[in-house]
Amino acid sequence: MITAILGEEYFLVKKALTKLLDERCPKAARDFNLDVYEASELDIKKLAAALGTLPMMAERRCVLIKNAHELRKSDMDSLEPLVAQVPETTDLIFVGLKADNRFGFWKNLLKVAKVMEFKPLTPYEVPKWLIEQSKQEGYQLSLDAAELIEAGVGTDLMSLQSTLEKLYHYVYPEKKILPKDVEACVTTFSWNTVFELTDAVAKK
Repeated sequence: MITAILGEEYFLVKKALTKLLDERCPKAARDFNLDVYEASELDIKKLAAALGTLPMMAERRCVLIKNAHELRKSDMDSLEPLVAQVPETTDLIFVGLKADNRFGFWKNLLKVAKVMEFKPLTPYEVPKWLIEQSKQEGYQLSLDAAELIEAGVGTDLMSLQSTLEKLYHYVYPEKKILPKDVEACVTTFSWNTVFELTDAVAKK
C-alpha cells in the first residue's frame, strides 16, 4: 500500500502517521521492518533494497520517506518505477508539507496513493475540534469554554492540546470544563487585555 500524509498541521500529521504505523508495523516488529529515509538525502539504491526486502517475523514492513516535499527532481525520476512495483507486503509512506503538482511524479503518486491531507484549522473550526478532543478523553468541554480557549490560545493544535491537558489536571476529578475553569487556568491575551495594556502605556 502507498500512503501520502500531507499538510502543514504538524500535530495532525504526526497523529495520522503514528496511527498508521501502529496498524501496519507494530512497535515490537519495527527493528527489522521499518526503514526511515530523509527525502533531501535519499539514497535510491538503499530505498530500492528496502522495498524489495520481505518482512521479518511480521506480516508487513514499512518504508517511510520524511519531508517528501524536499525530494530532488532526479530522485523523483528514479522513484517512479519503484512506486509502481511496491510489493503487497510493503507499505511505502510519504510524509511532507504538500504535493508539488508541477512534477509528474506527484501527479501520478496521488492517483495511486491513499492521501491524507491536514490543513491548519480556522478559528471557526477550533472550538469543535477542542470539544471532540475532550470527549475522546472523557471530558465535557462547554462551547463557551472552547471559544474562550481559541480566543486566548489561537489555532496552533500543539498549544491547544497542551492547554486541554492543563485543564484536565485542573478540573480533576470533575469531568466538566467550564469558562470559569479556562479563566482560572489559562493565560489569555484577548482584545480587552490588549486595550488595557495600551491604556496603561498611555497613562505611563
